[in-house]
Amino acid sequence: MSRPWLLVCFLLGHFAGMNRVSAIRNDAFPCWSLNATFVDCSFLNLDYVPLMPSRTTAVELSHNRIPKLANNSFHGLDNLLQLQLSNNAITSMEKEAFANLQQLEELNLSDNPLVHIHPDAFLPLRSLTKLDLSEVRLTAIPEALRMLYNLQDVNLATNAITSANLDTFRGMSNIQTISILGNFVGNISANDFKVLTNSSLRALSLSATVDSLSHIQKGALTTLRNVQQLDFTDIKVRGMSEFLDYTCELTFGTVKFLRLVYMRLYIYRSGFFDCLPRTIETLNLDLNIIENLPRNLFVRLTNLQVLRMSQCWMSSIEIGAFSGLENLKELHLSGNKLTALDPNVFIPISGSLEVLNLGNNLNFQLQPGHFRNLTLLQILALQNCGIRSFESDHFEGLSNLIQLDIGFNKANYEPTKKGIFKYIQNLEVFLTKENDAFFSLDAILSAGLDSLWVLDLRDGSGNILNDRGRSINIPDLQVLRVTNSIDSGITYAYHYRADLFWNLTLLQELDLSKNGFLDIKKEAFWHLKKLDTLNLAGNYLVSLHPSMFRDAHSLRVLDLSYNRITAISPKLFQNVNSLRQLNMRQNLITSIGPQTLIYWNRLYKLDLSRNQFSCTCQLLDFVEWARNNTSVRIMSDSYTGLEYSYKCFSPPDLKDLPLIDYNPDCKSYLGYYACIVMSTFVFLYTTLTYMLTKYHAYIRYLYQYARGKLRGYQAIPYRNRYEYDVFVSYNNEDIRWVQQELIPHLEEVAPHYRLCIGDRDFLAGRDITTNIVEAIQDSRKTLCLLTQRFVRSGWCTLEFKIAQHRLFEEGKDVLVLVLLEDIPVHVVQRYNRLRQLMSRKTYLVWPEDKQARPLFWVRLRKALGAGNVLPNEEDV
Repeated sequence: MSRPWLLVCFLLGHFAGMNRVSAIRNDAFPCWSLNATFVDCSFLNLDYVPLMPSRTTAVELSHNRIPKLANNSFHGLDNLLQLQLSNNAITSMEKEAFANLQQLEELNLSDNPLVHIHPDAFLPLRSLTKLDLSEVRLTAIPEALRMLYNLQDVNLATNAITSANLDTFRGMSNIQTISILGNFVGNISANDFKVLTNSSLRALSLSATVDSLSHIQKGALTTLRNVQQLDFTDIKVRGMSEFLDYTCELTFGTVKFLRLVYMRLYIYRSGFFDCLPRTIETLNLDLNIIENLPRNLFVRLTNLQVLRMSQCWMSSIEIGAFSGLENLKELHLSGNKLTALDPNVFIPISGSLEVLNLGNNLNFQLQPGHFRNLTLLQILALQNCGIRSFESDHFEGLSNLIQLDIGFNKANYEPTKKGIFKYIQNLEVFLTKENDAFFSLDAILSAGLDSLWVLDLRDGSGNILNDRGRSINIPDLQVLRVTNSIDSGITYAYHYRADLFWNLTLLQELDLSKNGFLDIKKEAFWHLKKLDTLNLAGNYLVSLHPSMFRDAHSLRVLDLSYNRITAISPKLFQNVNSLRQLNMRQNLITSIGPQTLIYWNRLYKLDLSRNQFSCTCQLLDFVEWARNNTSVRIMSDSYTGLEYSYKCFSPPDLKDLPLIDYNPDCKSYLGYYACIVMSTFVFLYTTLTYMLTKYHAYIRYLYQYARGKLRGYQAIPYRNRYEYDVFVSYNNEDIRWVQQELIPHLEEVAPHYRLCIGDRDFLAGRDITTNIVEAIQDSRKTLCLLTQRFVRSGWCTLEFKIAQHRLFEEGKDVLVLVLLEDIPVHVVQRYNRLRQLMSRKTYLVWPEDKQARPLFWVRLRKALGAGNVLPNEEDV
């Protein structure tokens, strides 16, 4: 077999068995890669660092069991910027483990049993700015940190560090954040923070480092006056006097953010915070004891903007408690025991407050006019407050409110209460999860909240979507969540309007999970061209119409998990070019076709775990694709892995076999059969083309002859004498040459020829084609006078065909060609039959020189012959 045939066979066989993903994921590279720059190797139970593309800039290796980082573990990754190694089993790192990572900016080694770090381990990391060494069992701040001159953020939380001495960070002029929270150092001396006196440090967390403030040496906090964020969470205070003693060391500092969470503070009177620096903008007092918030407590904190007092057992607030807080923007009072509030409580902060969180005050009695003074309030949270009903006066004065959360109240909204939201017509975010009486979408729409862009109706009782009267017409709506909106155990078809969402042209997120849908109309999501996330999980869907996502060109996240889908149509995804995450976990899918996999190559995450896969050869394409693809992350149960999340459901003898171990003998010989068929076809085509080119005239004659026989034609008996000696074929415009030159020289000069001239000898009234055919048959020779006009007319083709017919039928070459003028080559090339004749047959040329014309007539007479004698062509 020649080389071209071998190439054809190789290509056909290759494409027939080729995997649809170009890159191969194997033991050397078991990870997933996104655009060759981000490599995700998490949750793969790896015990080694795999080889990765040199262009990689971010690596995710968390949640594996890598025991050690050997020298050059990341060889070739000169462009790496981010490296995640958390939740492994790393106990040691060799000196050159991070060699060549000069560009690395972020390194996360948290949650590893890394007791000791080599002093030079971080030496190559010249660009490192963020380092996480939390939960790595360190007993001291590593000396290796001294080499990280560009380090800005370091997390040393939850280790076994016994000293708070920060001298390791001396000379590190770029350091901004240090966290040693959760390291019980026992005591903190004044020298421990001395290195920070003139440093650029902005944030320091001392949470849970000592048992109480008394274990911090007096004067130690004075060195922290340049620190802007301080965290004293879970450090006990033994009384107001002790608290004042220590916080007064910060009086002249620049602290802006102060966390005093769970310090067992018992705040009962004003003056408690008199020593705090006036620079404080955020104060967090969560999880302390403030049963009654006294007046003038924060009077000195005039720059305070955010105040948090959640879960403080607070049951009352005195009028004037917020005096001095004219700049306060956020107030968080959730999780307390507030039952009622005097509207005058908010007067001192009425000119600045924008966020108020009163959620999780379980017995809060909402009264009319509660918030009438908070005219600038933008966000109000009243979730889980035990509110049973809402009145229009409850929101009086909140004309600037843009976000309202009234979820988890089991509130009873009556449709007869029109104008319940008349004071908050500018609302943009409405969260009403788990409320009883918002039972109809029509009731929400009739409230006149036309400025909404987030509407959360999750887990509301009653058929919220059971509305056939109108489509949703909230033009700015971007997020709509309607879940679990029917009574438990009830299932029904998507029976409301198909165009329910059509007017929501800006919608980006739609959550319709747990609504008991048996099916959804194909038009339901048409016109939602901005839709980014669609959640249909937890329904009873069996199939989806292929054109359902016709307009979902922007869809990136699709959740179809926990349904009853049995098959997937490839056409379902043909318009969803932006899809990146697909969740079809726990359906009834048995097989996935190769056409579907083509569309799935665009994904980043795919979850098909816990489906009822039928392990036949039809599933093999998916199994091979899942094994080998490097761009799509196949998701599974984090606690069981791919082996147990993807198993054969049938046939019975393969039940519970992990798909990764499914290796059937499904070898296809289709490629080789195709090679044989194609080879045969190409051979026959080539042979036929050659035969048609070389023997075109003979084949044409055989075709005409056979067709004539089939039609009953019979050959004309051979005649020795003809009526004419020569039939002259010419163009009408050449009649003058025939009359003035041809006739005088052939008919009037001996020996005399009898010429058949169409203009003279054709019978009038007969078809011209019939005249030509009979003239050629009745003439011993056919003389063609070739000019450009004659060739373009097309009549020469007919004469040529009939002349060739006589050549085959009688064995006589009766055709004589005369060129009366020069015919360009490109004109001849257009007419295949003429080109062939002129390339194989001699012809005469009418000379322009009059002295050469006698010789022309001699040669022409020789070509025409005399009587019935045919001259030799060489004599011409």
